[in-house]
Amino acid sequence: MKSEAPRPWLVLVYLAALVSAFGAPLVRADRICDGVHLPETVDPFGAPLRLNGAGLRRATFLNVHVYVAGLYLPQPTSDVAKILQPTVAKEIALYFVRDVSRAEMLDAIREGIDRNAGATKGAAEKHMASFARYLPDLRSGSRLRLSYEQTHGLEVRYAEKLLGVEKDTGFAQLLFRVWLGPKPPDEKLKARLLGGRCD
Repeated sequence: MKSEAPRPWLVLVYLAALVSAFGAPLVRADRICDGVHLPETVDPFGAPLRLNGAGLRRATFLNVHVYVAGLYLPQPTSDVAKILQPTVAKEIALYFVRDVSRAEMLDAIREGIDRNAGATKGAAEKHMASFARYLPDLRSGSRLRLSYEQTHGLEVRYAEKLLGVEKDTGFAQLLFRVWLGPKPPDEKLKARLLGGRCD
């Protein structure tokens, strides 16, 4: 007795089931923090960096929501010394949930450098002046990306436009120390960037 050939519609149903079963994990998921969707991976230099952690920056005693920050690394880790090694590629992405003026952001970064730079503070001044020249006002709903890789330097992007590149490795690590150093602006945010859950 001959076996009946598969009916075309059954084949289509079977293929649809396979796509449903195995295709979903291939879709890039986002992580949500304070209503902001952060991609699980970014690729600023040709190799994927994975979301290590994300958290909300609150300011003043009123706990005003300023931005959601995401830290991207080649491999997950909570070891700050390892993250700040100049050989380790990394990115901090800031998703602004309120308007922040250029002056406000520069003041916050300078304060963070002052608190975390130690003996290297003086060497950072000229690079900070260069950084300050192209940093714009930061609007709610926009994203500022600080992406570092040893051969490229620190690339600064706003609204997906490359604003500038800082080649000094020491200055690049100082900028990341603003959020990850021993005296961050927000201890809870630092903990979240190092692998905690956003709340």
